[in-house]
Formats: sequence, C-alpha cells, structure tokens
Amino acid sequence: MPIRFRFFLFFLIALYPASLYAGGSSYSYSSYGLVEFRPNIRALGMGGVNIAVPSGYTINYNNPAGLIGLRMTRFEGSFYYEGVKVSNSSQSAFSNSVNLNHIAFAIPFGKNVAAAFSLARYAKVEYNYKSFSSFEGTDYTEKFIGDGGIRQLAFTVAGKVHPQWTVGISAQYLLGSVQRNWQVAWDSPDFSNTNDSRTENFAGLRWVAGGIYEYQKYHFGAYVAFGSDMTKKVLQIDALGDTTFQSYGQAVSPFEIGLGGTYELNTRYIVGMDMVYSGWNGVKAFGNTQDNRNTIRVSLGAERSPSEAISASYFDKWHYRGGFYFQNMYASSAGGKFANEYFLTTGFGMPFNKGRNVFDVTFELGLRGTVSTNAVSDRIFRINFSVSGGERWFQNRQRR
Repeated sequence: MPIRFRFFLFFLIALYPASLYAGGSSYSYSSYGLVEFRPNIRALGMGGVNIAVPSGYTINYNNPAGLIGLRMTRFEGSFYYEGVKVSNSSQSAFSNSVNLNHIAFAIPFGKNVAAAFSLARYAKVEYNYKSFSSFEGTDYTEKFIGDGGIRQLAFTVAGKVHPQWTVGISAQYLLGSVQRNWQVAWDSPDFSNTNDSRTENFAGLRWVAGGIYEYQKYHFGAYVAFGSDMTKKVLQIDALGDTTFQSYGQAVSPFEIGLGGTYELNTRYIVGMDMVYSGWNGVKAFGNTQDNRNTIRVSLGAERSPSEAISASYFDKWHYRGGFYFQNMYASSAGGKFANEYFLTTGFGMPFNKGRNVFDVTFELGLRGTVSTNAVSDRIFRINFSVSGGERWFQNRQRR
C-alpha cells in the first residue's frame, strides 16, 4: 500500500464524524456521561487486557509504558457499530450508532524509545427518552435529550531504562461539549410548554505515568492517572426561551490506578488479567460533590498469535482473542440506582502486506443494569473494526 494512500486513509478516519446515527442510553444522563472503556482493538478482543501488554503491531495508549515493543512506525484507526436495546418493565426500544473509536500514530526511535499521538473517546452523553405524567388532572409529556461527549488527545513518550524495565508518561488533554435539552409539552392550552437548553464545554489536562516489568514469561504493568481540574463553561437558555445564562466553574477528572499481568503459555499463547480502580466518589463539579461511587473494572483475556511456519494454513496465520470484563458504573441511572456492566468479547486479526498491516475485527456482547434493580436495562452489541499499517522510519536501511 503506497505511503500517500496510507496517509489519506489515516486522515479520512480522523475527519470521520463521531456519530452517524442517533442512539443512546439513559445511563449517560449523568454529569460526565458514560465513561467509555475503549482501548485498542487488540485489547478489546482480550476482554480489555492491555496494562502489561507491549504494543507490538497495535498501539497501547492506556499504559504509557506499553509503547515499547513497536518494531516500526505505526498508523492506526478504528471505529465501531453499536446496537442498544433498552428495556423497562413495560416496553423496549432499539437504537444504533456508528462511532469513531480512536486514531493513533506512533514512532519507535530505535529499540529503547518511542513516542505517540492519539485521539480516543473518554466519555459519551447520548440519550433520548420520554416520560408521561399528570398535574392536577392535566397530562403532560417530558422529553429528555442529551448528545456529545469528552475526547482524549494525548502525547506519550516511553523508554526502556533497564532490560527488564520500561517506563512512560502521557500528557492527556480532555476536551468536549455536551448539549442537554428538557422539553415539557402539556395536553391543555391552560399551561405553557417549555424548552430548557443547556450546553456544557469541558477542557483540562491530566498526566498519566506507567511502567512494565518483564521477568521470563511474565509481564507486570501498572499506571497512575492523576486527577485534574477541568474548566467547565455552561450556556443555558431558560425554560421559556427568553433568558440566557452563562457561567464558569471547575469539573474534576478522577484519580485512577491500574494493575495488570500476562503470562506466556508458549510462543503463541498468552493469558492476562487487569484491574483498574477509579476514585469517582467525591469528584466535584462547580464546587458541588456529585452523587458518584468509586469503580473497579476487572478484565480477563487470552490471545493466540499467528504461526510463523511457512507451511501454516491461511487461517493459522491470524490472531485470535477472547475475554471478559466487568465494571461497576460511577453514576446512577436517571432513576437513581447504580448499575454494573458485564461484557464478553472475542475477535481476530488478519495480517496482510507481508505482516506489516493488519485488519482487526472484535465483537462485544454486554449487559448494563437490570430491570428489577435499576428499572431499566441495556443490552449492547458492538462490532469493532481497525486497520493498522507500518513503515520503517528512523531505522537502519539495511534492516529494511
């Protein structure tokens, strides 16, 4: 594939709209929305295991130290289709969307230093639902609409400081905008319909540091994301549409720590586990503590690497993965109840162009909340697609 064509594909993905179709979940009603766990597609196929996994042909942008392992300059982009079936005790509805997952560009400078730029999803607000009520015998309909989210733009540097130790640091700029709308429509002309609009803009910088330790067939990894202040600008038009308010304040991203490990069963099979803690309890917005809880995410997964034998069959030269992850959600649904998420994942990768490029596909099947506990549940199905390419920049020509 010519270099110019690779650049064209890369920037085409970068300009791709974040969402093509309306969809959503009432669980994204909270201040920051759904904080999305969207690592690279290799990690997704392994249930999210990535903290102790060096980059290889994919770019590990969750643990900064994971950049080490790249053999050539990598370009990477991915998007996914998501279908969500939302159910309560009396009815259900289906929505779908197509979203950009991430884009990344990484350069290794020899074997011991690497740097990368990446743009990834951090949180998403996407809901559209109605409720029906009455006041003094008059019926009315409330409609709640939210759309937008927060992106993460990162610059990461990693270096090998010892044959067994790798460290890295990442500067991550969080930015985004969320639009919320609350409409009330009355069945009687004696009451005035209202339309309350609110736009929230977020911006702030956080730092992430990580490390990976290698010992024989084991890899152990850890990272820390330091909580940081974000500026929050709010523009609000009141319910009657004749008054505009503008205010500024501070929002806070939570402290986060992740631990992970992998074990090589042999040259082709690895298994791994990650655990991530996020300190959402006590996070404030505009000086007010939010009604959040701390969260824990646990990931388990495995990968089978391609055979390098010349006589290997076509399908034996693919990557195969499977995994599972669980996490409790930091914010409650609109009904005031906290929920958990459970996901099964599986995927495969198809190398081409002599192994320099890889096309990956990953499937996710998940459950968010239950009707009995949370009054509403989401059943989620995702198909993730990723293309990565490689070039031997900043390397000795004899090695080309």
